[in-house]
Amino acid sequence: MEVDVRSLVRMGKILACPVVLAVVLSWAGDAGWETGAALAADSTAKPPTQQAPPRAPHGAGGAVAGKKVVEVGEFTATIPELTAEFAYLPPEQLRRLHDDDSAARIFALDYYGSLLFGHDAEARGLYERNPGFRSAVAAEGRRMVALVYLRDMGREEYKPTDVEIEQFYALHKERLCQKPARYRLARLGVVSGKKAGEAERKAAQERLAAMQKRLEAGDAFADVATSDSDLEGRMPGGEVGWLTDRELQGAAGLERITGLAAGERTEPIVTARGQEIYAMLERDEARLLTFDECKAPVERSLVRQFNREIRLRRMDEIAIAAGASMNIDAVIEAGRAVPRPKDP
Repeated sequence: MEVDVRSLVRMGKILACPVVLAVVLSWAGDAGWETGAALAADSTAKPPTQQAPPRAPHGAGGAVAGKKVVEVGEFTATIPELTAEFAYLPPEQLRRLHDDDSAARIFALDYYGSLLFGHDAEARGLYERNPGFRSAVAAEGRRMVALVYLRDMGREEYKPTDVEIEQFYALHKERLCQKPARYRLARLGVVSGKKAGEAERKAAQERLAAMQKRLEAGDAFADVATSDSDLEGRMPGGEVGWLTDRELQGAAGLERITGLAAGERTEPIVTARGQEIYAMLERDEARLLTFDECKAPVERSLVRQFNREIRLRRMDEIAIAAGASMNIDAVIEAGRAVPRPKDP
């Protein structure tokens, strides 16, 4: 994706970036400030109807690509312009926008609302009543620009070479490239609660004994689980799928379960549900991944380390070139002069 930082501060006004404005106005509202939402109650978008319209294909939008689809004051945007801006939304928000029609409609209305409130804030004197808020909005925008700036530099100027990635793998493979053991398990059993009476416990024990007898006679574990077990599996035949040691942590009889060879089963294990028998269908032993298998996560870890180094190095370079300076103690003092919020 080609980075255009100007799209983050469109028209030279940080308020023209609703992605930033929505974050700042939400934060300001939580702090108890008087925002455009409270001041512009008469500026409302048409609410959605009860029945959502048919979903348009992605990229169509039901409008001509070059036509202005949003107009608020001096701000206008076409579908391609909005698409370029929305590329900077958090991944989780983009997934909801694609997958959930209701969430998509709420997003569009929130976007429109942030534009309206931002437009009305100037006229209502929001900034004059809240000294420092304009600078806070600009600072939020600068943080977003800095994130994209560093990501772009890391991708283009400081991309690690294959040799560097291999060296990093050699140094950190034990930490980054350990594949844990996995177990494909199935289970069957009987359920008997803690408050079960003597008759109920006896009946459960008899049912379990009958299942064991079938297993010893050679009946398939899956057939016995399907026909006789009280337990529900995630899949047919009592199968619970692939599980790791971490996912099995705390399970009754853990060592007996993980110690099984493929094709073996445990004796009955007393659990909080009743009594259960586990079968090991397959097992995948723990091992160290090869360089080719682990290259992607190793590269991501190396890039994160590069980024930390790049940030400090690049800050020094820019500060020298721009003749910039900062008194760090004074900045901290200014922050601590703001009353400390109460703990939740």
